[in-house]
Amino acid sequence: MQDNEIGQAVAVLEKQTVVVVTTVAERINALDLCKQIKTRRSTVVEFFRDTKDKAHKTWKAIVAQEKGFTDRLDSAECKIKTAVMSFDRRQEDIRRNEQIRLQGIADEAARKEREKQEQAAARQRAIEEEARQKAEAARKAAEQANAAERAQLLRKAEAAERKANAAAIKVEAKQEQAAMVAAPVIQVAQAAPKVDGASTRKTWKARVVDETNVPREFLMVNEKALDAYAKATKGKFAVGGVEFYEQESMAIRK
Repeated sequence: MQDNEIGQAVAVLEKQTVVVVTTVAERINALDLCKQIKTRRSTVVEFFRDTKDKAHKTWKAIVAQEKGFTDRLDSAECKIKTAVMSFDRRQEDIRRNEQIRLQGIADEAARKEREKQEQAAARQRAIEEEARQKAEAARKAAEQANAAERAQLLRKAEAAERKANAAAIKVEAKQEQAAMVAAPVIQVAQAAPKVDGASTRKTWKARVVDETNVPREFLMVNEKALDAYAKATKGKFAVGGVEFYEQESMAIRK
């Protein structure tokens, strides 16, 4: 049987196709036509079987040949990604340690500056207290003195009071300065420059470390559910018997 013969046979059956059945006889004829269609379909499938088998074998051979090359390329890509990410992790450790070091220096400088302002405030507070004591002593002495001495003592008390008030203002100013002292937030830029087409993704996953401590909702142990939980929470919330960790991967585009 040739392609054109199959086409003609199919066309004949298509023309006989019934779209409406209104009588028992039409029903019987329609079912008989269905049988013919099924038979013809089997014939068509059988006709193309050998061609399909040959095509499939050819496809498999091509795929196998292709895979032989792509596997080698995938392996090379994986090795490069592993080397790059290893380098990036080392650089990130260096960056983070340097940032911690510099932040520590900034924090210590801020602490010393606060301490300096607080000590200055304490000195002014002592001056204020001493001046107020002198003013109080002068006023009490004035109560017992004669007119001439009283005037002199009251002037002395007023001067001491002015000195105390000035010191109090300085105390408040130094305290405000101490409260405002804050270390800057140190940020150290990444050493590795960005390369167009390459990006690093960080994905949270779960690793079971003790099945006996895994909560009931995670039994059997459903690692897909744990991975989803890790991804949703970014490992911020602990799950008994489970260790959450970040896994890096790199995407390369043209």
